[in-house]
Amino acid sequence: LKEKFGDERKTKIYKAAIGEFSEEDLVPKEETLITVTQTGYIKRVPRGTYKAQRRGGKGVVGMTTKEEDEIEHILTATTHDTILFFTDKGRVFGTKAWEIPETSRQAKGQALVNLLNLEQEEQILSILPLAKNGGGKHLILVTASGIVKKTPISQYENLRVSGLIAIRLRGTDKLVSAHITGGDEHVLIITKKGKAIRFPETNARPMGRATSGVAGMRMEAKDEVIAMESHHGNRKNRPSDNNL
Repeated sequence: LKEKFGDERKTKIYKAAIGEFSEEDLVPKEETLITVTQTGYIKRVPRGTYKAQRRGGKGVVGMTTKEEDEIEHILTATTHDTILFFTDKGRVFGTKAWEIPETSRQAKGQALVNLLNLEQEEQILSILPLAKNGGGKHLILVTASGIVKKTPISQYENLRVSGLIAIRLRGTDKLVSAHITGGDEHVLIITKKGKAIRFPETNARPMGRATSGVAGMRMEAKDEVIAMESHHGNRKNRPSDNNL
């Protein structure tokens, strides 16, 4: 039978130790879209769910929400990325994108409190995707009182849904915004009264994850920071630049 029907082996046999496999190794690396609503519902759908339309198109229903609810955060990531959730209380949570249940386009999604160990009245204010070897070097945080903190992004690579302290807040201060930067970007901070300051991130020294940060902007009475953005600016300091 071997001489009549046999043929060459189509596979090769290697003598080697069997490696360990994680659950993630079985998950295809795909582009995905994640949304979170104001009332705390999260969902994940394949990025290909939404297709480009011509100008004037009607669009499609992206999520079923309550009448008083609306989408507050939306981001694209891969299924293997770690998704960082920052709260107003200065905490950060992490979960793999593939661990967020995938749903249909019209589905409402899952309550965040069933995914993350959030405290009562704790609000998600920033959601960031963190990829392995993604090029991000630092995490920049800013609080309502103008405190700025820069931390090596490596300190946030192994977060879980139980959460960790991202910044130690003073008194009634609260975290306002979080950004991942590449090491040579400029940071722009804006206040409720329309004040703004811009500085290169290199002016802020790196600090440990559980520290408080330093004053990044002097605040007037009854004023507070409402937003922060980071961008690639030129490398020359301008009059608005501030040394931290």
